[in-house]
Amino acid sequence: MASQHPDKRALFFQGQAYTFVELEQEARRLASALQAYGVRAGDRIVLYLRNSYELVLSLLAIWGLGACAVPLDARLRDRGLAKLVRLARPRGIIFDSALVGDESELLSEVRSLPLRAVVSPASLSDSSLLAWTKLLHREAANFVWPDIDEEASSLIIFTSGSTASPKGVEWSFRNLDPGVRVITEMGLVSSSDVLLCGLPLSHSGGLAYVQLMIGVGATLVLMREFRPLEFLRNIEQYRVSCSFIVPTMLHLLLRQCAERRWNLSSLRWLAVFGASYSPDTLAQFRRLAPRAKLLNGYGLTETSPPNSISSLESENFASVGKPPSWVHLRVVDRAGQDLPPNEIGEVVIGGEGLMKGYFENADETARVMVNGEFHTGDLGSFDTEGNLYVKGRLKDVINVGGLLVFPSEVEEVLLSHPEVAECAAVGVSDQLRGEAIKAVVVPSHPMSSVNGMREKLTAYCRERLAPYQVPREIEFTDELPRSEVGKTQRHKLQESQ
Repeated sequence: MASQHPDKRALFFQGQAYTFVELEQEARRLASALQAYGVRAGDRIVLYLRNSYELVLSLLAIWGLGACAVPLDARLRDRGLAKLVRLARPRGIIFDSALVGDESELLSEVRSLPLRAVVSPASLSDSSLLAWTKLLHREAANFVWPDIDEEASSLIIFTSGSTASPKGVEWSFRNLDPGVRVITEMGLVSSSDVLLCGLPLSHSGGLAYVQLMIGVGATLVLMREFRPLEFLRNIEQYRVSCSFIVPTMLHLLLRQCAERRWNLSSLRWLAVFGASYSPDTLAQFRRLAPRAKLLNGYGLTETSPPNSISSLESENFASVGKPPSWVHLRVVDRAGQDLPPNEIGEVVIGGEGLMKGYFENADETARVMVNGEFHTGDLGSFDTEGNLYVKGRLKDVINVGGLLVFPSEVEEVLLSHPEVAECAAVGVSDQLRGEAIKAVVVPSHPMSSVNGMREKLTAYCRERLAPYQVPREIEFTDELPRSEVGKTQRHKLQESQ
């Protein structure tokens, strides 16, 4: 992009602007320095950094060398952090001293690594650490970017998924392209767009922004972390046109916008991954940004997301759109056979976006990768027009006296009630039927006025659901517990019974 758009603004971070040519020159300098410290193609470099210019530059330099970046969540601390570093077996680490103290277990874990570079080293007493500024002062006039093997590893992204044990999703350099291709083929992002990132770059959702910046030439406004007020100010200041967000972020934005009016006229779309919304929530968004569309998307780190996203022309927010044919997404029964439209089965994904596997975890890779397809553990269905609907997780299906209830069936009914903003249905222990249904509801009005609402919602469900699908319990809360990537943590709702 430096040759095509040399003077175009590539990145804004904390008020500082960087052009594409400036990023390329700095990435070249950093890559030359890393090479001088022994980093070669195939080497793994841990990045323990908050969202920052330094993190973007590190990714560009590491990829440019054909090496593998291992970005770790900046919210991790000590024991969990050290465990991931051991699993990654890196050649080096670049970290932020603001996240690490002198007594940190991380410093002990990385003491023997050939490369240990630190941003803002003054706060640490270890004089053997290499200062970030020294890396960038290296002369790179004779440096030449090496050829890249597309099958070599580009990223290891740690995710615990639905288990407590972290798994390192290993991407090749080929995996950096499919998500960009899905977005650009649908006409969602071009070089004229301004993207706003409030997601961590240690996750695939955040990394998608960097991929679009370098793959399409879009301008990226990067936030250190998501803060609703700052997010809205950034839209106004930088004339942001699009952004990917998670459900919690949308609700915080809507709450903030209830307090004052913002100029969001530049916004073309917001894409939300991992949630269904009530008609009231959709109406609130339309009032907030009448020119913008709210899109629904689907994808997994293991399959180079997004794998499907609704189009700008669609008014069907319940669907995550029509997956491109080259994504090879199917809905199958237990025997692996394709199901007809409107029948619910497991979503499996093939095609060029599949991960290389879980890093040094052949057993877990073999469990989920069968005959060249990734078994997602997600439930879904297609309609007759080829639109995909994600219905939840296989493991979340509720068994009520031998009758299976998909949580989405209950949630869709509750969300159609004007007084429900969000909800989740989970299975809880029941002596008579094995499991019963508990619904946890976020009301669309203050919690202080929920009197009588439980009876009202129960009656509403009885009119629209089979008797065994009606929740036995309905609880109210200010917000649903969510993971760092916005997924509802259903196990916490079950634990609270």
